[in-house]
Amino acid sequence: MSLKQRQALFIFFILVFLTATPLISLYAIGYKIGSGFSFQKTGMLILDTDPKGAKIHLDGKIRQDFFKRLYAEDQSYVRTPAKIKNLLPGTYDVLVELPGFWPWQKKLTVNPGQSTFAEDINLFRKNIPELLESGAFIETAISPGGRNLLTVKSSDDKTTFSLIDLENENKEHFVASGSDNTVIGIWSPNGERVIAGGFIFRVDDWDDPIALDRLIGHNIKNVRWDAINGNRVFYESDEGIHYYDLSDNREKTALVRSDPGDYLPKGDHLYFIKRETGSTRLLIRRLSDDQPAGEINLPNSSYSFLNTERDIINLYDNLSGTLYLIDPFSAYKPLIETLRNIKVTHWVNDNTLLCANDFEIWVFNPKNGKKILLTRISEPLSEVIWHPNNNNIIYVTKKSVNVIELDDREKYNITKLIELEKIERPILNKKGDILYFSAKIGNQEGIYKLYIQ
Repeated sequence: MSLKQRQALFIFFILVFLTATPLISLYAIGYKIGSGFSFQKTGMLILDTDPKGAKIHLDGKIRQDFFKRLYAEDQSYVRTPAKIKNLLPGTYDVLVELPGFWPWQKKLTVNPGQSTFAEDINLFRKNIPELLESGAFIETAISPGGRNLLTVKSSDDKTTFSLIDLENENKEHFVASGSDNTVIGIWSPNGERVIAGGFIFRVDDWDDPIALDRLIGHNIKNVRWDAINGNRVFYESDEGIHYYDLSDNREKTALVRSDPGDYLPKGDHLYFIKRETGSTRLLIRRLSDDQPAGEINLPNSSYSFLNTERDIINLYDNLSGTLYLIDPFSAYKPLIETLRNIKVTHWVNDNTLLCANDFEIWVFNPKNGKKILLTRISEPLSEVIWHPNNNNIIYVTKKSVNVIELDDREKYNITKLIELEKIERPILNKKGDILYFSAKIGNQEGIYKLYIQ
């Protein structure tokens, strides 16, 4: 090689060095050449899914590691959890996919010098239901805490009461002839007993229930548990409201009255509705000394107590579909909030109330009074369920099971998990990975389970 050639080559490498070094340095500190050949500060996209290992697409192109692609195509795909660096600012159409699961897609904005997070992506399985128990069921009820499921079915003048342990799916059955199916599926607050079909069942002694008519007689109605004390069974007769204490086998009258109206026993207090000509009142009576403990005037209507496990009173107007949240012992302002046009309510915690009517789902925060509409749908809702991951809500119509994601960037993602001819009484297990429901698939009617995660 001649001297001139060596000098030219030396100058060439100097020029490459002088050109590449600033570019590499800018890239290392988060700059790239954008539109108009200007340098722009880049951002980062941080993604994670449950389960992990999902492939990532940005704007329709699957993400791959350049060097790994040269020698191992399958290992080159970027999978969750992932940090995708050096992205130019802008909005990206992000798609994550995992075999056997429904895909997740959302438009996410990457800002210069910042990280955009989507670390709570919950992927739901593509699955078909499995038959758990065959038969035409008239009731299902899950215990407080979500471990045990009561199922009731009738056939040939016989009623079968079954207990299913949802942790291991062990089943116990009790068959009765001519049972009273007007009292079905009322769990005690501690989940140790359940009233169904005129019997009191114990979870640990299922095949030997106590008959209510032998315990407290005939001609009773409106049977329920004390909302706090799992040993007290309350009921109504023509003379008033009474209770039977299973801990000492004693019966006592709680209130003498002849007029109808819903009631709520809760520890030392009995809350009850009293309707008179042109007026309705919520009255409170102390059981320990049989003395009045409070009174609140209400709009004249018919009422029911809901969500009895809550500290505040949830009083539902059956005629107008209005829910009143009441602090019964507040001298200043007993009425906390009024929520109208409601059919379904579930408390998630003290700050979150999940509400729905036939066509809308929203979340209400009683602390700040904020109400957030999640979705409107075109077919009537039958149930809404808060998922334990705190990032999804399951809603069920007569024919479909759907999931809403609570991340509101761009929109609330909605995924239809399954569509059948008829879906009734959906129940989600405690872990949140199995949905149970009554359905008829083909010619097989029964309780089915659907693995959703």
